[in-house]
Order: sequence, then C-alpha cells, then structure tokens
Amino acid sequence: MKQAFEESLLPEFIGLAFHGFGFRGKVLGRLCTDGAEVVFDPAAPPYSRVIGVRVNGEPLDEARAYTVGTLDMFTFGIGYVGLKQGRVVRYFLPEFIRDLLAEALVDHRAVADCLRPRWTERAASAAL
Repeated sequence: MKQAFEESLLPEFIGLAFHGFGFRGKVLGRLCTDGAEVVFDPAAPPYSRVIGVRVNGEPLDEARAYTVGTLDMFTFGIGYVGLKQGRVVRYFLPEFIRDLLAEALVDHRAVADCLRPRWTERAASAAL
C-alpha cells in the first residue's frame, strides 16, 4: 500500500495518460483512498515522501496483509504498480464500480465524509 501511495505522489503517475480497461479519464491523477489517511512531504525525494499512513485510525503495519478494494486495471499492472503486488486477487462480478458508486451516492453520511481530507502535506520534521 505504501508503494502505491508513493507512486501517487509522482508526476509520472499523476500525469500518466492511457486509454482502455474501461478508464474514462484522461490521466491517472492521484490515488483516492477511504479508510486510510496519508501524511506526506512533497519536498522529500521520490519514494520517500510518505511520512505516515493510518489505516482505520491505526498506523500502517507494513508486515500485515490488508484487504484493498480497487479497480481491476490496477491488478493488471496498469497505473499504480504497487497495487499489482497483492497476494490474493478476487474479482467481484457482475458489479461495476459505477453501480457501487451510485449506491454510495444516496448515503448522505458517506457523501459528507468525502469532504474529509485523506492526504495531508507536512514537512518530514513535523510530528505525526
């Protein structure tokens, strides 16, 4: 997970243009997250920018296996390479992400929670 967050801070991933796999955007952009908060230093060297990650309020344990929901194209190695490194990959069919999003958009609490920042810029010397 940390590698994917690091990749999400690099211009070559943010500006990555591609087509196919059902992707309807123009560039990859930054990884969106729910259940995880990332503190990063944009001035730090690449792959050293993530200062801390909390998952469901707890510090990320890099030795632990986490369940991550994502787009199938990431499991194919398109986009964030760090997400392809999952040990167990399960595809949920016939659901489409657009259908799951439509369900979530009628949950007013979930919509309000979308405004909560998940990415926080902070100098590496600042305390977490």
